[in-house]
Amino acid sequence: MVNRKADSLKVNLENIQTEDIAAGSFDINRDISEAQKLLKSYEDKRVEKISIDFKRDRWLFKEKYTRSLITFDFKKIHEPFNFEKNKEKPLLIVLKCWLAKKLNETSIFIARNKFMNVTCALLFTKFLMDTDELILNLHQSKLIRIDKEGYYKKSTVSSSVVHRFIADLTDFLDFYNNEQLIDFINRLNEIKRKIKAEKNIEIYHPLKMY
Repeated sequence: MVNRKADSLKVNLENIQTEDIAAGSFDINRDISEAQKLLKSYEDKRVEKISIDFKRDRWLFKEKYTRSLITFDFKKIHEPFNFEKNKEKPLLIVLKCWLAKKLNETSIFIARNKFMNVTCALLFTKFLMDTDELILNLHQSKLIRIDKEGYYKKSTVSSSVVHRFIADLTDFLDFYNNEQLIDFINRLNEIKRKIKAEKNIEIYHPLKMY
């Protein structure tokens, strides 16, 4: 992992050009403005806002009853790579806009799980540039996680967990709406359909008792 100071990882939104995200219909100016409004108006009786400035690399909340911190850390999205070069900068903006939307649609704890799934997928696929290995692992019911040291860990999980992982990732990809990712989305949806079909077989064709 590349070591660099946290200050060097901050995103300068003024340097993000609209054409950087021109491959899809993501409207960067509109969606950043909408995300900032959502974060400003965000309210949840169970948590308090500590720091949720859109431009910052870490959004912090505190649970009111346990006083534990809830963190959404964007630094790990671009820290393992050379942030000055290519795809992670626009994707980071898309991720922030998507997360702001999720925070206002569901509970912060569900949003945190969705964020973790999407973050792992982005890092493992080198920001969606190499998706084949992820697809292979999902076919094998293997889920990818990243430990505190930055290493990938694979574990065999249930089909329901795989289905949820894919649902969160495709939700993000639908929000991004990049035409170059249609094939990847179709492959993910194929796995979802397979899981659903297998579950239907289990429901409608239970084991006979003799």
